[in-house]
Amino acid sequence: MDLLKAFDCLPHNLIALKLKAYGLSDNCVSRVHTYLTNRKLRVKIGKVHSSWTETIKGVSLGSILGPLIFNIFINDIFYFIEKSTLNNYADDNTLSFNHPDICV
Repeated sequence: MDLLKAFDCLPHNLIALKLKAYGLSDNCVSRVHTYLTNRKLRVKIGKVHSSWTETIKGVSLGSILGPLIFNIFINDIFYFIEKSTLNNYADDNTLSFNHPDICV
Protein backbone atom coordinates (compact mmCIF):
# COMPACT_ATOMS: atom_id res chain seq x y z
CA MET A 1 0.00 0.00 0.00
CA ASP A 2 1.49 3.28 -1.03
CA LEU A 3 -0.37 6.03 0.74
CA LEU A 4 0.13 8.44 -2.15
CA LYS A 5 -0.29 12.04 -1.07
CA ALA A 6 -0.90 10.85 2.49
CA PHE A 7 1.08 13.72 4.00
CA ASP A 8 -1.27 16.15 2.20
CA CYS A 9 -4.49 14.58 3.47
CA LEU A 10 -4.22 14.68 7.26
CA PRO A 11 -6.93 16.88 8.84
CA HIS A 12 -5.37 19.33 11.32
CA ASN A 13 -8.16 18.99 13.90
CA LEU A 14 -7.87 15.19 13.88
CA ILE A 15 -4.11 15.43 14.34
CA ALA A 16 -4.69 17.65 17.38
CA LEU A 17 -7.20 15.19 18.85
CA LYS A 18 -4.84 12.27 18.34
CA LEU A 19 -1.93 14.12 19.98
CA LYS A 20 -4.19 14.91 22.93
CA ALA A 21 -5.20 11.23 23.14
CA TYR A 22 -1.52 10.28 23.28
CA GLY A 23 -1.16 12.47 26.35
CA LEU A 24 0.40 15.67 25.05
CA SER A 25 -0.48 18.74 27.10
CA ASP A 26 -3.03 21.26 25.86
CA ASN A 27 -0.23 23.79 25.40
CA CYS A 28 1.82 21.38 23.26
CA VAL A 29 -1.18 20.35 21.16
CA SER A 30 -2.05 24.02 20.66
CA ARG A 31 1.49 24.78 19.45
CA VAL A 32 1.47 21.90 16.98
CA HIS A 33 -1.98 22.92 15.74
CA THR A 34 -0.78 26.49 15.26
CA TYR A 35 2.28 25.17 13.40
CA LEU A 36 0.03 23.21 11.02
CA THR A 37 -2.67 25.81 10.40
CA ASN A 38 -2.61 29.21 8.73
CA ARG A 39 0.12 28.11 6.30
CA LYS A 40 0.23 29.35 2.75
CA LEU A 41 1.97 28.07 -0.32
CA ARG A 42 2.47 28.98 -3.95
CA VAL A 43 4.17 27.57 -6.99
CA LYS A 44 7.07 29.16 -8.83
CA ILE A 45 7.95 28.21 -12.40
CA GLY A 46 10.83 30.23 -13.74
CA LYS A 47 10.07 33.84 -12.83
CA VAL A 48 6.31 33.35 -12.59
CA HIS A 49 4.59 32.82 -9.23
CA SER A 50 1.09 31.54 -8.59
CA SER A 51 -1.14 33.26 -6.07
CA TRP A 52 -0.88 32.22 -2.41
CA THR A 53 -3.20 29.44 -1.25
CA GLU A 54 -3.90 28.52 2.36
CA THR A 55 -3.37 24.88 3.29
CA ILE A 56 -6.38 23.41 5.07
CA LYS A 57 -4.95 19.96 5.78
CA GLY A 58 -1.70 18.02 5.61
CA VAL A 59 1.76 18.28 7.09
CA SER A 60 4.87 19.77 5.56
CA LEU A 61 7.02 17.17 3.80
CA GLY A 62 10.20 19.22 3.97
CA SER A 63 10.04 19.66 7.71
CA ILE A 64 11.35 17.61 10.59
CA LEU A 65 7.96 17.54 12.34
CA GLY A 66 5.96 16.52 9.25
CA PRO A 67 7.05 12.86 9.06
CA LEU A 68 6.93 12.55 12.86
CA ILE A 69 3.36 13.86 13.00
CA PHE A 70 2.41 11.57 10.10
CA ASN A 71 3.83 8.51 11.88
CA ILE A 72 2.01 9.41 15.09
CA PHE A 73 -1.18 9.84 13.06
CA ILE A 74 -1.07 6.40 11.41
CA ASN A 75 0.40 4.55 14.40
CA ASP A 76 -3.02 3.09 15.32
CA ILE A 77 -3.12 1.03 12.13
CA PHE A 78 -0.92 -1.59 13.80
CA TYR A 79 -3.67 -2.31 16.35
CA PHE A 80 -6.20 -3.21 13.66
CA ILE A 81 -4.13 -5.59 11.54
CA GLU A 82 -4.76 -9.04 12.99
CA LYS A 83 -4.09 -11.79 10.47
CA SER A 84 -1.20 -10.35 8.53
CA THR A 85 2.03 -8.51 9.09
CA LEU A 86 2.32 -4.81 8.39
CA ASN A 87 5.71 -3.35 7.56
CA ASN A 88 5.73 0.41 7.57
CA TYR A 89 8.19 3.10 6.53
CA ALA A 90 6.74 6.61 6.44
CA ASP A 91 3.91 6.46 3.88
CA ASP A 92 4.92 3.11 2.33
CA ASN A 93 3.24 0.07 3.85
CA THR A 94 3.37 -3.62 3.00
CA LEU A 95 0.87 -6.21 4.19
CA SER A 96 1.95 -9.83 4.13
CA PHE A 97 0.28 -13.07 5.13
CA ASN A 98 1.85 -16.47 5.57
CA HIS A 99 -0.09 -19.74 5.71
CA PRO A 100 1.11 -23.36 5.24
CA ASP A 101 -1.85 -24.21 2.97
CA ILE A 102 -1.60 -22.42 -0.37
CA CYS A 103 -5.34 -22.85 -0.96
CA VAL A 104 -6.43 -20.65 1.93
